[in-house]
Amino acid sequence: MFNNVGEAIVGTWKQDGPGGFFRGTVATLCREVPLYVVGMGLYAEFKKAWETIAVGAVSGGIAAVVTPFDVMKTRMTTATPRRPISMVVFSIRPLGLFKGAVPRFFWVAPLGAMNLGYELAKKAMQKNEEVVMADQLGQKKLC
Repeated sequence: MFNNVGEAIVGTWKQDGPGGFFRGTVATLCREVPLYVVGMGLYAEFKKAWETIAVGAVSGGIAAVVTPFDVMKTRMTTATPRRPISMVVFSIRPLGLFKGAVPRFFWVAPLGAMNLGYELAKKAMQKNEEVVMADQLGQKKLC
């Protein structure tokens, strides 16, 4: 429409006066304000959820690595002939307890995330239930 900024300023002033510089402001605000309000609200909620899920995954994964009894369980269940737990425990070298720690971390981490994700869902349902109960109590008081 215009070749440069100077022409745009002069042309807008001549065509529409000072109001021309604000054309579309209401439409822009109608788009931007709800966008940011909803976006920031969702961001805050998703951030809480993702933090909880990430923390659950990391804590579950680390717990699986630092409590390496999975090696003992595997040796107990796969030993032939069957051996008592004391023999299994003493047959494992200390660092051998951590064999398979990386796969165990990645096996248990999603479970930790799901467990804490479940806690988030449960908390959200309880909060919703409290709101419904408060609404019902408020309606009874009005009657």
